[in-house]
Amino acid sequence: MIRRHLAVAAVAALLAGGGPALADEVHRLQGLFCNTEAQIDQALTEMAASASPRRAADLVNRDAVVCTYVDRIEYLIARPVALGHPALPLVKYRGALVGVVVGGTLRPVTPEVELHFLTPQQIVGAAIEGRT
Repeated sequence: MIRRHLAVAAVAALLAGGGPALADEVHRLQGLFCNTEAQIDQALTEMAASASPRRAADLVNRDAVVCTYVDRIEYLIARPVALGHPALPLVKYRGALVGVVVGGTLRPVTPEVELHFLTPQQIVGAAIEGRT
């Protein structure tokens, strides 16, 4: 756990030179990522019907590739926001994709891309967007 925080700090330091948006704390994450919250909701519906996250992404991607299940690389996400209560087993998040780690190599994403996602780990310190 401490090693992971140090790695995140090192990645954040590397990205800090890329512009003010990249200077934020960066989280190395895996999980299900989609372009919109509606697509995440559609994937959750597929998962509720017993689809795996990878299969749910495939089902949502029927007409175009809008979701991906990331399990072999890591996405670097800045400014994550929990969409709902973060204590639930599956929490939706929104954040900015600022980089990708592939085979231990950092690849910055410029310009950053807003993504919606589910991750099996809770993101400690994420802002919470209240839902009514």
